[in-house]
Amino acid sequence: MRKIILVLGRTGAGKSTLCQKLADTFQAKLLSFAKCGKDFAALHGYRHIRKCYNELGPEQFKKLFSDYFEEIIICAVEEYSFVIIDGLYVYEIAKCLKSKYNSPFLYIDVPLEVCYERIAKRESMTIEQVKAEYASKEIMKQYLGNELIINMSDCIINGNQDSDTVYSSAVALINTL
Repeated sequence: MRKIILVLGRTGAGKSTLCQKLADTFQAKLLSFAKCGKDFAALHGYRHIRKCYNELGPEQFKKLFSDYFEEIIICAVEEYSFVIIDGLYVYEIAKCLKSKYNSPFLYIDVPLEVCYERIAKRESMTIEQVKAEYASKEIMKQYLGNELIINMSDCIINGNQDSDTVYSSAVALINTL
């Protein structure tokens, strides 16, 4: 049986770290929403997905990107029995994953201030720079349906714990599926 699991959370919540560990553990195909977004933007001649979003306009971007990402998912599911998706902000894709594959959604809940600190450390930025960058990114994510997707989560993992505890929680949840 084909299985797709979606891991959600704010930027800086630890999705990528967790997803990589899970993909290694379960020998699953890992799809990164952020990487697909960067690749999509590059295909359209942009370095950044937000610039692509702004230039194409919200509706055109949503339609074109949804088609693009859905095709990537379909190809992955045809080739692999287990797929883990690291992040997703487009509600229409999430709805499709739920209805077509009955995909469970795991949400890593981390306080916003912790996310800011993690991003600042990772990107060598000040907290103020992170907050400004974060605010512009959140406008796009909310328009695409991020909050609706989070509300579709099947389980919430406390991401404020150490990474080994977060990982163990996720493995335990996956093993019950």
